[in-house]
Formats: sequence, structure tokens, C-alpha cells
Amino acid sequence: MVAMAMGLRIAFRHFRLFLGVGISEHRGAMPEPSIDVRYVANLARLELDEEEIRTFQGQLGSILGYIEKLGELDLEGIEPTAHPSPVFDRLEADEPRPGLDASALLDNAPDQASGQVRVPKVVADA
Repeated sequence: MVAMAMGLRIAFRHFRLFLGVGISEHRGAMPEPSIDVRYVANLARLELDEEEIRTFQGQLGSILGYIEKLGELDLEGIEPTAHPSPVFDRLEADEPRPGLDASALLDNAPDQASGQVRVPKVVADA
């Protein structure tokens, strides 16, 4: 949980830098975080009405407040991580294997001509 809080704290710092919200390094009274919802909506090419802007402003304010609360945790001696638990590569080894031969592939194709798979035209006429 503490490692996840550290990761959220780092992500929050990057998020605030992206949005141009100042960061104070000292503990204690920080200015109330705020996000310009219109600016973010414009970046995302979203058209929001005034009611949506007020709703999202409140929701984003609550999220920022929660992240500020996570910032109060004592993280001395805890290494930052991207995940709360170890992540392992779960893919199989990449080893060459024999593939389908051409006749087996063409036997499964819905349409074929001259030893090739025929597909419907997908380009519009110019």
C-alpha cells in the first residue's frame, strides 16, 4: 500500500506539472490544488457545457485532495515503484515453430484464386 502511495505521489507530481499547477516541496500548508477543466477539455478536444465543467471541477478537486492526503504518508526508506507488487513477464519463449503450409492455409480460406487468398475490396473508388 505504501509503495502504491509512493507511485501515486510521483504520478500526481507529473500530472500537476503537465497541467501547470505549482508544486511546493515543503510539508504543511499547500495551496488548494485546482485544475482548469476548460483547458484540459480543450486538450482532449471535448466540448463541455457549464454544468459538466462544474461537475468535473468538483470531481477533480476531490481526486487531488485525496492524492494530497496520500502525500502525508511517511515514505522514508521506501523505494519508488510503478506497481505495488512485482510484475513478471508471462509470455512464452519466442522460439521458431513450423507454420501452416500453403495448401492447409488455402483449404481454410473462404475464397482463393491462383494460390492466393482472395479478400473483399476495402478501398473506395477514387
